[in-house]
Amino acid sequence: MEIHNSHKHITLAINGAEYELTLYLSVKDIMLLVEIDNEELEKHPQVVASILSRHILDNESVPSEDIIAKDDAALITYIEELVSEDSRLRSSYEKLSCESNTYLRFILAAKDMWNNMTRSVVSQLPQITKPLALDIGKTTLAVSSQIGNTLSSFEKLVKANIPKINTTFAIIQQALEPINRISKIVGELTAGFATQLSSIYDQIKLPNITEERKEELRSSFETWGKFGWTLMPHAEITVFNEAPSDIKDSNERIKEWCTKADMETLFEGFLYVKGANKRDLEEAINLYRSRQYKSCAMLLFSLLDAKLIRMQRKEDRDPKSKRRSSGASAIRKIKKRVEAEQDINKKFFLLLSYTNLFACIETLFEDAKDFKKQPTLINRNFLQHGMLTRKVKKRDCIQLFLLYYNFLEFFEIISE
Repeated sequence: MEIHNSHKHITLAINGAEYELTLYLSVKDIMLLVEIDNEELEKHPQVVASILSRHILDNESVPSEDIIAKDDAALITYIEELVSEDSRLRSSYEKLSCESNTYLRFILAAKDMWNNMTRSVVSQLPQITKPLALDIGKTTLAVSSQIGNTLSSFEKLVKANIPKINTTFAIIQQALEPINRISKIVGELTAGFATQLSSIYDQIKLPNITEERKEELRSSFETWGKFGWTLMPHAEITVFNEAPSDIKDSNERIKEWCTKADMETLFEGFLYVKGANKRDLEEAINLYRSRQYKSCAMLLFSLLDAKLIRMQRKEDRDPKSKRRSSGASAIRKIKKRVEAEQDINKKFFLLLSYTNLFACIETLFEDAKDFKKQPTLINRNFLQHGMLTRKVKKRDCIQLFLLYYNFLEFFEIISE
């Protein structure tokens, strides 16, 4: 997905078929290379194959990582293209010319590049050990993704050290400026991390929150969903702590998190979410940027529909026709399965996400009821059947981008 102009596209032949992919290393890609043991030579092609597969644009026809890992010619060509494209990686790679194993040379070069990029953190933070400083990008991402499950155990420690944390992360943000050129997501995480912790601890004191307050929060997240809104990934989670009075109120309160810069950050965030149809998503983003909101919304609804259909299992098929459901019927089946297989009530943050997500998707996919009354929010059935009389707005597309992102993210979390 071409989020920035600097993300070059190349065509690569893999196992006799040609694929288009983006040419750059994300922070997650680099962390895979940093973590791999230099001595485990047999695993090196698999790691490179895993990275390559993430960057293939046509998500529906990605070959398995095992197949990619067996194609040495494709992997070595990919490595050579990456090295050629990134001057920092190339500098580290050229220093290792004595290493004859291309995979090991590439991995060592990636580690050297990462060390060079994070060395300034070590020099500016003498109180932090070198291993932690060199691993700060990974630590930030990991803690951020797990924050809903770790609040109570860190509450006292963090509250007592908020001033130090703010100072530390201010230094880290400055020191990690080179990394921001790889991903703006890292900058967003480091800039808001301490604030997020303090805010969450103050307003959602798990596990001491009362049952009454839990229900208030659940109801609030549900109301936001019914008004068409799921959370912007980098917004404060407390945005949804209080329910909006109506749709107009929800739109007013969320708009500060939906600026042009916020949307670009969201688009980059799709790079890190499993299961996104990158080719169609890139087209939807281009339609959004060119203000073709109706076409953009139709494409986003089709992406959601495709995901709902593909997520169904054999037992979900209609007993008579043997066909998979779509739209609202597919949502009901998937929702029922989540409730049966996931003990979400014991994971309160997951419960809030689940409540918000399904309230939103059920609203936007609501039955048209013979198209007798125009919907207030964008509606899949009215739009896809040509029965929507009002103009599709920019806000409609923002809601659908967020829904698609949060839908993919939620199911990635519960699958892990």
